[in-house]
Amino acid sequence: AAILLRESSLLSVYSQNSDEKLGIQEHTITTAYTDGPACARQLARAFEGVLSRAKRTTLRCGAVLVPELLTRRAARAVLRLASGEPCGLRGALLLLQLELDGGGVRPLERVAWDGGVEPTFELTLVFKQDGLLLGACLFARGSSRRAIKLSPAFRLVKRKLYAPGAAAVVVEC
Repeated sequence: AAILLRESSLLSVYSQNSDEKLGIQEHTITTAYTDGPACARQLARAFEGVLSRAKRTTLRCGAVLVPELLTRRAARAVLRLASGEPCGLRGALLLLQLELDGGGVRPLERVAWDGGVEPTFELTLVFKQDGLLLGACLFARGSSRRAIKLSPAFRLVKRKLYAPGAAAVVVEC
């Protein structure tokens, strides 16, 4: 089963800043949750919001088909990697990207969990386009633009910002 992202009511959760140099959006999430199930749920909703906004802007498609548990699994994996950091998720700068079938990676958004904390590490979450999609011939209802189907697999890359020489941790899920 997949979740079809059309419109999102999550936009009120974010304060939006534009990064002209990179051409991607940056959001800060304001919340009291920094770990546990409530945090994982909110993080998963934030990922869904990013994908919903990206379909209109960065991806320019009619719909994004998301495997049912993809955003929840990604949120739990992000929380696991953040748990060993001094500030936990509050010190994370999340970079969300989409790896395209034809090669290349498209940046979607940057998300800071707590704008009041200087980021101590960077987590790059790379969603993957599903190669099994019959591509541009799949159309969303009421739209003449294509739909993008995401794979249930994703990749996380963790880089410590306070130790530039440290090796990146790559986790394939």
